This record gives sequence, structure tokens and C-alpha cells, in this order.
Amino acid sequence: MSPQLPSFLRRRLRLSEARRSLLGGEPEAALQQLSDPCLALSEEAEHLRLRVLDVLCREAGRHHDEGEGEQAKRLLELVAEHDTDRAQVWRRRLYGEEAGRRGSVDDGQSPRAKSGIISALEGLLTDMRDERTRSGVRRKSAPVADASGTFPAAADSADLVGFAAVPPDRRFRLEVDDIGEFLVILKSDVTLGHSRAGLADLPIMADIDPEHVRLIRTESFHAGPGWRIEPMKDQRIAVAGQLLDPGGGALLDGDQVQVAGNLAFVFRRPEAASGSAVLELLHGAECVGARRVLLLSPGEAGRVRMSPNPGRHFQARRLSEEVTIWLDESELIVESCAQLAAAGIEPSIQGPSPLGPGGLRVPCPPDRRIDFTVGRGGAQGPPFGFAIAPVDRSRPEVGQP
Repeated sequence: MSPQLPSFLRRRLRLSEARRSLLGGEPEAALQQLSDPCLALSEEAEHLRLRVLDVLCREAGRHHDEGEGEQAKRLLELVAEHDTDRAQVWRRRLYGEEAGRRGSVDDGQSPRAKSGIISALEGLLTDMRDERTRSGVRRKSAPVADASGTFPAAADSADLVGFAAVPPDRRFRLEVDDIGEFLVILKSDVTLGHSRAGLADLPIMADIDPEHVRLIRTESFHAGPGWRIEPMKDQRIAVAGQLLDPGGGALLDGDQVQVAGNLAFVFRRPEAASGSAVLELLHGAECVGARRVLLLSPGEAGRVRMSPNPGRHFQARRLSEEVTIWLDESELIVESCAQLAAAGIEPSIQGPSPLGPGGLRVPCPPDRRIDFTVGRGGAQGPPFGFAIAPVDRSRPEVGQP
């Protein structure tokens, strides 16, 4: 009998197998591989599982468009065993509003789906309890923020382990088809630091201080909007291969910033007229589970665009028409010449706009997941999609070990 692999090697093996299956066009096999109990506590596996579920939903959409209704329903039932809300969104997308409220097949609440979800949750809780028992670690309850979104001054720093200091109403998640996931933050003065300290707006697990650098949005009459970076103390930061002065310096599109020996990012601001920017974390680093951060500036001057063409914040080749997103105080404005739809959101922008006669307004940051579709889809596949969702503050921040 061959010896059992160590748990960390088994996790690596299962994740590698799941990725190969997904890239090989076998999402159901990938989902099966991700069900291995050794991956129950892996955030990397959870993110991969969400990608697999998205692929299965789009496969269901393709089968529906090709008249293969039974195959589409089978795939959505499989998705419902893992994510009932996602399956219901796609049922409404494919079959109309009533489909999400019909019986066992169409509402994702069949006994089989329920038992699968309950079993998965029970297994996960058991594994989490076992893991804590083995490690001898007892987590304290997360402190509760007051009405202003700040934590009590007397809170022990150990209580804040894994929770970022940024109030929950200043960031959210953005997931874009064919591109991936972003953490979106709505601040003009952003700190980056070690995730365990719970002090930084952008918490990352790396060889850095609790508050390591600041990213500050600037505005100049002649130069327009921009961003600069400043060390918090006497940290050695390199920008485009040059050691940064203690007072900091401006960031330009394409600059690679070396924050520490195991942490670097590329600064992207492809549209000079927009004050928004993207940080692309390198070497496998993550911030709240995302490898890219969108620094979203307010107003139309901070607009970001998804486009099939290069030179935008998001290049999405499957898009037929550009999509513009910008922040209007507490609402996110989404506009496009293509047909826009979002579950539970009615078109609300009337009159002329730069991209067409209408658009969508949604609360920002969102209090629930909102899925958007662009266009109608067809023979080439389902419509392009993206989603926004709240940041889950119940989980500790994890990242590069």
C-alpha cells in the first residue's frame, strides 16, 4: 500500500488537477476534484470553485440557446447543489422571473440540492473545528464597528487579526467575465500593510509592516488626476527600478512597485483622463482574496471602461460594445450602447448619456450580489457578464505565506 501524501502536497495536487480539468473543458470533473475534503479550508480552492460554477452556468446558457433544455437544467441543478443563489439568477436569466420561483427543478431547493448543501456545510464546519483543535488556536470574536465604521479604541490588536481597518462601506468585490476578480476600494488615501495587524486598507500577507505605504490620489490643474506613493516610515520602496525618495513620488501607468522582497505590484492607469487606477499584485500575492485592486475615484472623472479594445482599465475581448462604470455619490452608474440587465434592477437613467439613451443605477457599495449581463448572447455563446458583491468580513484575510 502506497503511503498517503502529506496534506499540503495533496492540496496542491488536487488544485492542479482541477485547473487542468477546467482548462481542458471539463468543468464537472474540476468540480468533483474540488470536493476533496483536504480543500475544505482553502480559499484558493473556493475561488476556483466559483470560477467553475460560472463556467457551468454559461455552459447551461449555451445548451439552452441550442435547444438542449434538459442538459441546461441538469447543469443548473448541479450548480444549485453548491450555490443556490447563482443557479436562481441563471434560471431567471434563461427562463424568466417565474422560473426562479417554480418547483423543485427550477427553484434549486430540491431535497437532493438541500441535502448536498447541508452536508457540505456540516463537513466544512467539522473540518474547521478539527483544524482549530489540532492547531490549538482559539480565535476571538471579531470586534464590532460603531456607526462611523471604526473599531473601539480599547480593542486589543489581537482581536483585529485578519480584519482590515477600512469600514465595510468603503470597498466591494467586482467579478468580470474573462478577466477575473477585483477588490474595489473607494478612498483617496489608501494604506497598504500586513494583513495580520488589521490596520491597513489593503491587507496583504507579505514581509511588510502593519502600515507600509500610502497611495494618495492627487489633482492638478495642469496635469489632471493622478496617484502618488509614499513610504509610511523609513521603508525602502523601489518604483520602476529606482529607489523611492523618503517623501514619495508620482506613479505612472506601467510602473512596477517593489514594496518588499516578496511583494510587488504593477500600477495601471491606462486612461489619463480618469482618476481611477488598478494595482496588479505579482508573485501570487492576494488582497482579500483578489489579485487585483481597483482604486475607484468618484464622479465621471473616475470612470472606468470595459472594452474589447486595449487602452482601457478592463480589456474584455468578448464584449461587442463598451461598458462604462462610474461612482455617483452612493450609487454606481453602469452605461453601455448594448442592452444592459441586472437581476432586480430596473433601468433608471433617462435622457441622453455619453454611451446611449439609458443605463442602470445600483447602490454602492452593494448590500448583496448583483449580476449584470451585457447584450443578448446568441450563437457565439451567452451574454457577457460581470457582478458586484459585498466583501465578506466574516473571513480572515489570507494571502501569500
